[in-house]
Amino acid sequence: MARPKIALFSHDIGGNSMYRTLLLYRALQPSYDVEIVGFDKGRGLWGPVRSERLSLRSEPLSGWGSLARSSYRLLAPLEADLVIASKARLPSFGLALVNRLFRGTPVILDVDDDERAMTRPPETVKARTILAYNLRNPDAYFSALAMHRMARSADHVFCVSEFFRSLYGGSIVPHGLKPHEYYVASESVDSLRSELGIHEAFVVVFVGTPRPHKGIAETLEAARRSGIDGIRVVVVGTAKGDSYVENLAAEYPDILVPVSSQPSERIPYYLALGDVTVIAQKDSPESHGQMPAKLTDAMLAGLPIIATSISDIPKYLTGCGILIERADPDLIAQGLRWVFEHPEEAKSFGLAARNVALEKLTDKAISKTMQAAISAVMQKRRASRRPAEKA
Repeated sequence: MARPKIALFSHDIGGNSMYRTLLLYRALQPSYDVEIVGFDKGRGLWGPVRSERLSLRSEPLSGWGSLARSSYRLLAPLEADLVIASKARLPSFGLALVNRLFRGTPVILDVDDDERAMTRPPETVKARTILAYNLRNPDAYFSALAMHRMARSADHVFCVSEFFRSLYGGSIVPHGLKPHEYYVASESVDSLRSELGIHEAFVVVFVGTPRPHKGIAETLEAARRSGIDGIRVVVVGTAKGDSYVENLAAEYPDILVPVSSQPSERIPYYLALGDVTVIAQKDSPESHGQMPAKLTDAMLAGLPIIATSISDIPKYLTGCGILIERADPDLIAQGLRWVFEHPEEAKSFGLAARNVALEKLTDKAISKTMQAAISAVMQKRRASRRPAEKA
């Protein structure tokens, strides 16, 4: 019997949203024939996933004209029993709805960010400029707002947190990873520490794309205030020419250790060199409902974690992490000092967090949830076809 075919639609194969797409791809692959179908905005495939063996088709996207042409080229050869659209964006969810209109292929929307907040223009930008940009760009705020309003038209929704489930309904599907990848030999850790010049340092590690709402500046300031001699903050995921990171490097030259984006298989090595990780998400529109993938990374790595009580983070870290009310440098500094002064207790927190992750945050755990929803959606689709076939 042929395995069901699932297409994962991506609005931008060159962006960090491909990490979530990769996690879903990995979790689904053992049970389904999975293909990623997406748009290339000129950057090619996102660097950290280029080493992955993916079934992938992409077409260019630069404006409304290219959206129409590329959409046709992507949909024409498509053979899928189900489409999972990554994010409520026009080039992913909108395309999936168009495909359903013509072919009847059911659609599951996957939500891990508030796309309205992610695309909303700054208040300082003039209305005329905003209008002109949105008229030129099919993947901007106006279209994201329209997709948000159409989200409940999906056959089902995968939500990364309870916040999004309260908006859209559906199932909770957190970020799920392969646990065996997080066993790293101590010799490899020592070698990497020496390579970065931090062999004897107390290391705070952050893995992810640096953004202001992620509390990196507050973490650096906390490290400065902690009083821990030789403390270093390793940020993995920086890009050359990123003014935000360059400004932080100028302000904290003796603390910040920037590391460029790494292939996904190298992430466990960088986590293993840390003594603690800080996930200081700010209470901002961008972080509402967001569940950082780096939380799952850190939990599976067995790292002590200091995190703000944002979204569903307390659901996973209560009793096995250090939760703080807000991204405040003094609160983070207190947490850093506690980890530094109580290494054995901190280690036991990390191991407890790993046990939680092994139960709830692996590829197999999220696969069970997704398979149940996928089966229900496809069964409903088959049932709706029967009356038409009899007629």
